[in-house]
Amino acid sequence: MSRSTVSLKLMKLMFPLMLGLPAVSAASPILYDDSHPWVSYSGTWTANSGVTGAIYGTQHLTDVAGSSAFIGCQTTPYQSAYFTYYFTTAYNRGKARIQVMEDSAFLPIYDQVIDLYAPGVNRQQSVTVHIPYGGNSYTVWISAEGTKNPASINTFIDIDAVQCF
Repeated sequence: MSRSTVSLKLMKLMFPLMLGLPAVSAASPILYDDSHPWVSYSGTWTANSGVTGAIYGTQHLTDVAGSSAFIGCQTTPYQSAYFTYYFTTAYNRGKARIQVMEDSAFLPIYDQVIDLYAPGVNRQQSVTVHIPYGGNSYTVWISAEGTKNPASINTFIDIDAVQCF
């Protein structure tokens, strides 16, 4: 390989970095199971394994208001982003808040409360959120509201997985 070929390949690699863009982007979906080391938890959570029907058989569960989990997601620069939150709906579930923060200024760009109540137990339920955002990365926060549907017997929320794309 000639020196000019190496220089050209290096310039192609470095050009996105010179513009402040990542050299590699997450163009294909990445699934982060609840037990993945990049999922961080604060507050009181119980890690459950052997959960039939859950992704990889695990989930994190809490009924403590304010307990939260977060995961950082990479995006394809200058394109909108999506993420999917996987959870269980059940007779003992409460409400979960989903927030998305733009990473460079840590500004909220999405905020929604969802009700995880259902009369029966349903694993791998999901909500997919479209984020019309052209930045390089964002953080998904999922937290327990401590509130519930009147038909529910408790305020549990769980995290089965988060998928970023």
